Parts: sequence; structure tokens; C-alpha cells
Amino acid sequence: MTRSGQRPDVQPPDMSATERDTLLFDLYGTLVDPLAIATALTRYLPDEAAQRVAAVWRQKQLEYSFRLTMMERYRSFAWVTARSLDYALLADGHELPADARASLLDQYDAPEPFPDVEPALCTLTEAGHSLYVLSNGSPEMLQRCLMNSGLADHFVAWLSVDAVGAFKPSPQVYQHAGTMLGCTVGQLWLVSCNPFDVIGAKSAGMRTAWLNRSGGPFDTIGDQPDVIVSSLDELATRLARP
Repeated sequence: MTRSGQRPDVQPPDMSATERDTLLFDLYGTLVDPLAIATALTRYLPDEAAQRVAAVWRQKQLEYSFRLTMMERYRSFAWVTARSLDYALLADGHELPADARASLLDQYDAPEPFPDVEPALCTLTEAGHSLYVLSNGSPEMLQRCLMNSGLADHFVAWLSVDAVGAFKPSPQVYQHAGTMLGCTVGQLWLVSCNPFDVIGAKSAGMRTAWLNRSGGPFDTIGDQPDVIVSSLDELATRLARP
């Protein structure tokens, strides 16, 4: 099948196996590094400024998605990403020409995956897990990102919040995933590096695996994740435990 995110014929997993077999992966921060865009920013800004702008870009991207969901004024993640870049540049006192801005937005769709991702996805597939992506990204962003990163073939399909009109951690997002896959939310796992995403999925009834890439503490609201790993290499082993 063609992997395009929001098709009505998304292939459901084989739920005759176990409820642990279906894993939904967050994309940004979990599989690919959104802060790596700092490298592209160094073409236009000094190194330290590039790092600052990359961090604020990501911060505002999440903040805007939360605000829009609360206000029930959904806009696509591509729209949010562009406005977040504009804010980050303004906040650091920079202006870029239109072609440089367009190039940076294109680069956002061509990230390198974290080093542990591809081997871990291969291991999880070989262990019998069905792998999907569940992301804030718009369908077009997901397709470009997964194709450009070389990760597309590891997933049965990818699901965008675009069909729901709300961003994570809205419960609608996780419920929509169950509907699209033809199963209950409790039969699915979410794998994410973002605590807000893990808490949202857990609150909606999913099992959760928190990928703690930063080594920091988990958020102090909501239930703890079912599994905590420091890299995706650990995930197959942890999920195999009774």
C-alpha cells in the first residue's frame, strides 16, 4: 500500500496476536531530531544564534500547537512550523530573505534520524511488532520527512492529527488512532520522547513507552509510563518482558 497518513484503508494490525504488538511512534524528537535544524541555520546565522533560534523554533512550535488546540482554531503543523520560525528569528533579532526562509522550511522535512532508530525499528519488526507513526505533522510533512530520512519502509502507515483538527495531547488524537486501526485504544502502545504526549496517550487508555533521550525527570502530572528507556535499542527487550 502507499503510505500517505490519512487514507481510509489504512491497514490494521493483526490483533489476534497480543496487545503489545502494535506500536505508534511519535516522529519529531523521537525518531528525528528537530533541533538538528541548527546546522542549516548556520548558513545564515552565527553558530550560537543558530542554536538559540533552533531551540526557540521548537519551543514555539509546541506552544502554538497547544494554544490552537485550546482555542479550537486548528491550523496545519506546516503553518505552525513556519510561524514558529518567524517568531524565533524575530526574538533573536534576525531577518532572512524569503528564499532563505523557504530553504529552512524545506530542510525541516529532510532530517537525519537519531542513530539508534533504524536498527531498533528493524529489531522491533523482526520481533513481530506492527509499527505506525502518530504525529502532529501534516500528512505532507510526514511523507516528506519519512521518505527523506529513509524511515518510511519501516512503518505500515502514518497517522496525522490533521484528520482530527487538534494536536497532541488532545484525547481525540489517540482515540482517532484506535478508530483508524480498527481496535481499542488499550490495544495500542505509544512510543514518544515527549512527556506531554506520553501523558496524553496514557490518559486516553494507551500503554506507553517514554524514550528519555535527555536523561531528565518525567513530568509530575499524570501517570508514569509503562516503560522507560534511554534509547530505542532498549525497547524490544523491555517489551518482551512479561
